[in-house]
Amino acid sequence: MISLTGQYERRASYGGPVARLFSAIAIVAAVGSAHAEIMIVSSDIAVLAPGAEIADTARIEIPVGAVVRIMLPSGKIQTLTGPMSTAVADLIKGEVPSGSILQKAKAILANGGADQSKPGATRAASNRARVQTFSWSIIQPGANGIICVERGAKLVLARTQTGTVGEVTVIDTAANARGTASWTAGASETAWPKEIEPKAGTVYQVATPGEPVRQIKLSLVDRAGTDDANALKSLIEADCRAQAAAWLARR
Repeated sequence: MISLTGQYERRASYGGPVARLFSAIAIVAAVGSAHAEIMIVSSDIAVLAPGAEIADTARIEIPVGAVVRIMLPSGKIQTLTGPMSTAVADLIKGEVPSGSILQKAKAILANGGADQSKPGATRAASNRARVQTFSWSIIQPGANGIICVERGAKLVLARTQTGTVGEVTVIDTAANARGTASWTAGASETAWPKEIEPKAGTVYQVATPGEPVRQIKLSLVDRAGTDDANALKSLIEADCRAQAAAWLARR
């Protein structure tokens, strides 16, 4: 068995001063474990960095005031708040592993949403880096590809340049239908065109004067899949990687 202990820095949630807390953190793990069973999603503790994988033979001790969010084998997110001492094996009891979801989440943490196994991943990372805000209903400026939205939500189209009036056209390529929406001067958002029904799997073209035509495909997520415990799993399973990266960035 090996034990890792050390000091950590805890940062205030909203950019406050750094407070150095000297408390024992213990991660006791078996050498040569077959594979990790949980992954750190976010943490106040420096030695538990996002993306770190912890084996099922480990024990985690979280000091007073520290908060650690983990991804379980099923893909669900669980929040651990100190003081807490628990065995990883107890955390994962009853969990049904969800394929390679842990590894996909780790890749998103490392690559900012780009899948490095696919051609154009570097360009994708650059494109996705512009998507800074997470939402289940807002189509972000510059967004391309698969976009996850909550089923039944009123969709909104956003823009970055707000100084003048603007127009956007959404084209349903399957139905050969189109609808237009307008931004008023100073507005960053406008409602999705009422003539166009948001449908799962349908490819839409989004055209704004002076910008390249974008192509998006909607993935509709039931409300139960949008809560904090299930959101990341829903996003990864639907391959909404840019949104998954944005969701992780706000944790």
